[in-house]
Amino acid sequence: MRAPLLLLFLAASGLAAELHLDSAPVAVNTSAALSLHLESGESALTGVQFDVEYDASRLEVKLEIGPTAEAAVKVLQSNALQPGKLRVLIYGFNRNRIGDGVVAIARVTLKGTAEDQSYPIRISAPVATSAEGQAVPVTGTGGSVATTRSEAR
Repeated sequence: MRAPLLLLFLAASGLAAELHLDSAPVAVNTSAALSLHLESGESALTGVQFDVEYDASRLEVKLEIGPTAEAAVKVLQSNALQPGKLRVLIYGFNRNRIGDGVVAIARVTLKGTAEDQSYPIRISAPVATSAEGQAVPVTGTGGSVATTRSEAR
């Protein structure tokens, strides 16, 4: 009995949608553009919600709609839940499927002085919806920005 359930779980896990954020170098007081990619697997997604978490004392993060979501006639709305935590919704009042590709772009600015360090940006609590309004499981993988040596010039 356990083997069929395990196989069913493993088969279903390969069908889950994924969000993953790029990583990039950034100089102090400049911004880097990090793409947030959607891989829908076998799912036909029409909306996505997730949180973005980061160190607000060192980073400023702003999100904008990506070309894949824009092509599906979706909008991006975000709201700060607390310093260093944004809730992001990508949705539309239509049943258009969001294809695989860049659904959002995070503009990340490094604040303060130069340090050789990497700063993580986490994607948490992701969830998606189908055209029928059903919840679709999504996994989220964050990225990071790392200081570049060019800012000392």
